[in-house]
Amino acid sequence: IRPKQSPVIWKLHEILPIAITVGLISCLEVFTTWKLAVNGNLLFTDFPSDDQVRTAVFLNLAVSDQLSAFICRTRGLSFHPKTNPPGWLLLSAVVIASVAASLFAAFWPFGLSLAPLPGADIAQCWLIMIVFYFIKDFAKIFVYYIIEQIKPPLDRNPPTILECMRGDRVLEEREDYLPLTMEENNGRDDDNNSNVDVL
Repeated sequence: IRPKQSPVIWKLHEILPIAITVGLISCLEVFTTWKLAVNGNLLFTDFPSDDQVRTAVFLNLAVSDQLSAFICRTRGLSFHPKTNPPGWLLLSAVVIASVAASLFAAFWPFGLSLAPLPGADIAQCWLIMIVFYFIKDFAKIFVYYIIEQIKPPLDRNPPTILECMRGDRVLEEREDYLPLTMEENNGRDDDNNSNVDVL
């Protein structure tokens, strides 16, 4: 992500729907992991212990939220060729945290109501997280598509769903939604101050 030199505006009307969507799907992902584990549906493990179920949920929480950073950092598909790749600091942080969480899940030495998982179960957890990663990424695209269609002032030619997937024609490219320059922002503050009634 290349930061802008001028001040930017917090677009809470976009941030909140995306955060709610990704958060709700993440809750469903954790519930799916828990349900599969508690029913003994993880690979090669018939009815794991309660401690192993908690370890599976721990692994999902530790890794899935890290992967969500790649989803929320872009408007288009996170894996689309036109999408700017993540910086090496973010990428290395997520890789290190994910590897550490997987190793903890495999060799948990601390007790605390958790127990090591077999490698096949860890692979199953990763499979669940990858599937839900793509679900969250496409859900984000759909939410941005809805925002593009209904956000006033209405665009005479709103983008298609495929353009949203590529990240094309985003709201930042329209003059109405360009960030304010420092001079424009100061001018707006002056106008607001001049309209304040003196008590």
